[in-house]
Amino acid sequence: MFTYVQILFTVYDVTRRETFTNLSDVWAKEVELYSNNQDCVKMLVGNKVDRESERAVTREEALP
Repeated sequence: MFTYVQILFTVYDVTRRETFTNLSDVWAKEVELYSNNQDCVKMLVGNKVDRESERAVTREEALP
């Protein structure tokens, strides 16, 4: 599935917390299981950042 991936973008909706938690609960495990490229660059992208009043995931939570 992710065998020859060089760059992997994962996108979550900042207004829906479950999309953020699914990244670590589901997608990160899938990538580790199916990717054979240990040097793959992983990018986390927050979508709908213009909806500040609806934000469910803070910037601090999203930053490592």
